[in-house]
Amino acid sequence: MQRVDAILEWHGSYAVDGCGYILRINDESLKITNEEEIEPSFRVNSVPVVISFTIQENAPFYCGDNPEATYHDMV
Repeated sequence: MQRVDAILEWHGSYAVDGCGYILRINDESLKITNEEEIEPSFRVNSVPVVISFTIQENAPFYCGDNPEATYHDMV
């Protein structure tokens, strides 16, 4: 498990073709797998956070109205 400074970004609700939360660490974008555990007060853009995480490499991810999965590292 790693612990780092990061930026938590809110990209909108899945119900309206959003992408949920994206975590930015340096120049890398990671998809968060346990979004339901994040307080709704974080649904703003660019919140600095300190997190502990484990990477799940190259997992399928659906975002917006694209029916095809894209593959991202997830945390």
